[in-house]
Amino acid sequence: MSNRAHRKGLPKVTLVLGAAKNPGDARHIFEGNRPLAGVRSAMPSGILPPPERGGMRVNIKKKVRAVGEASYHPWPELNHAARVLRRAAREQGASKLHVVTGAVVLTAFAVEAFCQTLGPDLFPDRWASGAKPLVEKAVLRKLELIGHEVGVDVDYNQEPWIHVSALFEAKRQLLTPSSSPVPLDEDVSVDEDADPRFDVHAAVQRHFRPLHNLVQLEKVAAEVNKGLLNIWDAAGGAEAVLDVLGHTSWAIQSAE
Repeated sequence: MSNRAHRKGLPKVTLVLGAAKNPGDARHIFEGNRPLAGVRSAMPSGILPPPERGGMRVNIKKKVRAVGEASYHPWPELNHAARVLRRAAREQGASKLHVVTGAVVLTAFAVEAFCQTLGPDLFPDRWASGAKPLVEKAVLRKLELIGHEVGVDVDYNQEPWIHVSALFEAKRQLLTPSSSPVPLDEDVSVDEDADPRFDVHAAVQRHFRPLHNLVQLEKVAAEVNKGLLNIWDAAGGAEAVLDVLGHTSWAIQSAE
């Protein structure tokens, strides 16, 4: 099968904002998130900054009717969301535990989003219809089928796919309650002048928080994306797909 057999060009991102009743006003035109060359970026004439009352700026609201369209592509959006959550976890410090949990789950969810983005194009007659729709299969099985369709061997015992397996094992563990209390008996290093209970609590949590080391999680996410991008390219997908601003399109024809 040709590498470009399944290429589907995504629409160019274009935004036009301007008051339809005042066609002479300056308009802002964007492709992606960049203003087009030669287009004025000044505020259109007749639009004043919010008034100030007593030294405080007051935002006066009004209703407008917006007409346009948008398309949504799950993988770039959710991959970006997972990346943002991992970054937030790095910035949280001591309160980051549940943020990391969310990052692990969302990183795994982004793999499913990949299947949901590419699968319908590769299997238009089998993905959501037929006696056994492929969309109903487990995520790892769907990924195997998608890889096979474009000539990429997805082997969960080999790099980089072993990291996909580890990610979904962590997700499985997060969903599995313990059948009995997990014993704890270990030496924990704590600051000499600190309350040790927080560090001991962290030691307990490690038994129920797989893949919560952020350095390890970032490595897993990078290896997972390496494998997914290999499939994406073999399927003829657009370049720079993980540039979320370039691959989820929107267009506003008017706002009055």
